[in-house]
Amino acid sequence: GGGNPRGANPQLRALTGLENRVKRADRMSQLPSTRYTEPLEVADPAVIDEICRFRVEVWAEAGAIREAAFPGGQWRDACDGRSRHWTVRDPSGLMVAAARLSLHEHLADVPEADEYRRYGLALCGPIAAPARVVVHRSARRHGLAAKLLEVQDQASRAAGARYAVRQASPAMIRLLCRRGWTILGPACP
Repeated sequence: GGGNPRGANPQLRALTGLENRVKRADRMSQLPSTRYTEPLEVADPAVIDEICRFRVEVWAEAGAIREAAFPGGQWRDACDGRSRHWTVRDPSGLMVAAARLSLHEHLADVPEADEYRRYGLALCGPIAAPARVVVHRSARRHGLAAKLLEVQDQASRAAGARYAVRQASPAMIRLLCRRGWTILGPACP
């Protein structure tokens, strides 16, 4: 299911007026990166399975979760089957980063909607729920998270999203704030 696998106290993010947001490109995302592919959207169920296993691998390696908490070694929820997914790979074809985006007409349909409603959000869709940005430690500090965030933002705008909400780990907070996200407060532990 959903929830917070990290055991940390993630921050909630809500971006209102997505269509009016001033784009601020992250400096790292503008550096050339010949070591890795550009984010590639994928829909193949086998690749989505690979993404779900990759999430567990990355988070377990960081000491953020126990692999035994995930049946079949996958971090998967009901939203994965109806979401858009992107991957980044190294020259050998190994996945080094991934991200997901789901779109919803009502806040109640967003994963973990109660976390947003308790802050008084009453949003009408389309609402983007970008999530699950993961980067393998060997590929960090190359701007891959920023590139995936940009792809999520572009896809949200192209889909006509008026708002976007997300939960983020403490490590992602700085990057999201530089991109214009607003902190609402901590999620329930």
